[in-house]
Amino acid sequence: MNFPNPKYGNTVLDSCVLGTPGAEHDAATKILELAGEGAVSVITTHGVIDEISHPSTPQHIKDIAASLIFTIPVGRNSEEQLKFQEIHAEMTGNGKPENYAADADHIFEAGKYGRCFVTNDERILKKRESLTLLSGALIVRPSEWLREYEKNLGETIKKYN
Repeated sequence: MNFPNPKYGNTVLDSCVLGTPGAEHDAATKILELAGEGAVSVITTHGVIDEISHPSTPQHIKDIAASLIFTIPVGRNSEEQLKFQEIHAEMTGNGKPENYAADADHIFEAGKYGRCFVTNDERILKKRESLTLLSGALIVRPSEWLREYEKNLGETIKKYN
């Protein structure tokens, strides 16, 4: 899958990008700033909102999440249920299915409502090629998303100058 221009379509954030310190956190912060400026559309899934609502989550993370548009849980038709099951099976591998259901749901929803799924989760990133094919959402790190955004922005500026 080619990297879609981040200016168009929804970018879906995983909960882990909101609190992980370092360069990836800085890139995620920049993505959120761009969303706040209206330059891009960033959403999150209802499952991520549920994870962030945990009492141990720092308040500043809860505040960031509260500013995002998020999905709501809805039933899946048979085609969607099959797609979710395929994503869940790929995520699970030989592991315990209950340990991967939430991540599979995030990825499924990213494919349904977005174009990119931004995460730092190594379990997801290790399988991103197959999960991208199954879900339809390109799975990237925050820094990869930001690099592509800046590249597309530069190309747009050159085009109109």
